[in-house]
Amino acid sequence: MKCKFYLFGFVFSALIALMIFFNSKKGLEKQAEEIKQLETKIELLEQQLSAKKS
Repeated sequence: MKCKFYLFGFVFSALIALMIFFNSKKGLEKQAEEIKQLETKIELLEQQLSAKKS
């Protein structure tokens, strides 16, 4: 009986850990994509600024 509780606890905690891992991975990918978009926007604005100065 005690062994079943330990097994259930282990499986439950493993599933929770997997869920946390995949959710954080998805969030990191989303943040990386947003960083790329913002970097291209910054480069475009810098080009426009340098064109106005010239």
